[in-house]
Amino acid sequence: MPVKFSTSVNIIRDVERRFNYIVTPNAVNTVQQIISDFNTGIHSVIIIGSYGSGKSSLLWALEQSLRGEAKYFNVSDFECKPNQTKFLRFVGEYESIINSFAEQLNVKKLNAGNQQIFDAIYQLYEPIKKKRFACFSH
Repeated sequence: MPVKFSTSVNIIRDVERRFNYIVTPNAVNTVQQIISDFNTGIHSVIIIGSYGSGKSSLLWALEQSLRGEAKYFNVSDFECKPNQTKFLRFVGEYESIINSFAEQLNVKKLNAGNQQIFDAIYQLYEPIKKKRFACFSH
């Protein structure tokens, strides 16, 4: 059965679908800026755009490039390599961000303060901490 065209990609729902990203000059500039910012210590990025404008597709293509699964972008300047990164996929929903993190991190029971979420993030981070240290040791 042919795949229907959709302007929007859901990075969770569509993870098993074939992905053919069309790289645009704007996408290249955005990725270069993300990599440059990361390498200088800025580790948070906000990407804003209308529904269907390619935000999720861009991030998915960047992830695949960083993992070495595709070569949509030149990521050779990115200081952290695929075995030094971990990707968590979130899709905007009408749900508590706390619940979204709990589900993504497989936290079953939440107590006041949501310490279990922070513990889960710490447990996720620890195994790659030594590998990642090289990314930040300039």
